[in-house]
Amino acid sequence: MIQRTYILDTNVYGEILIDPNSDELARKIRRNKSFLIYGVDLVERELSETPLHMRYKGSITRRLLIELFESLSDEIIIVGPLAEHLAEDYFKKYKELSKSGKYKIVKERYDEKSLKTDFEIIAVASLKGVDVVVSSDKRTLLSQLAKDVYAHINSIDGLRTPELIEYKKFKEVYLR
Repeated sequence: MIQRTYILDTNVYGEILIDPNSDELARKIRRNKSFLIYGVDLVERELSETPLHMRYKGSITRRLLIELFESLSDEIIIVGPLAEHLAEDYFKKYKELSKSGKYKIVKERYDEKSLKTDFEIIAVASLKGVDVVVSSDKRTLLSQLAKDVYAHINSIDGLRTPELIEYKKFKEVYLR
């Protein structure tokens, strides 16, 4: 069986955690030998910023998310200077294209830091040759504008853009 590589965006860990069949879902992911899930240090850092007062089913949410991240990650990728530079290129092109009028921009704007975080995840995936990035973020990371940005910059740099899928599709198609 051919193994495909995945990166799960930060929000996916929350989706898995709150799923009614969370334990079964995590078990299916861990047991599926056709998956290799790369954890990204940036995602782990974001999960560790979950406020300590947040609780889920009586437990500290932060701890549950970090445990889930660690249990699902086969290998951790560090965001390095090259990925940061590539993400900066994405960000510049994103700003340029967002002003073009070609794209419907969601009124709820994301701050620069959040966009750069999303772009660093895609940059790491592109540099590492990851097959699929899974996210629930349709407004930025999965938006058509962002997809066009990744495709444009990656074609210039000779990189393959990973397939970008919504968590819902990942769950339905890959975790039957």
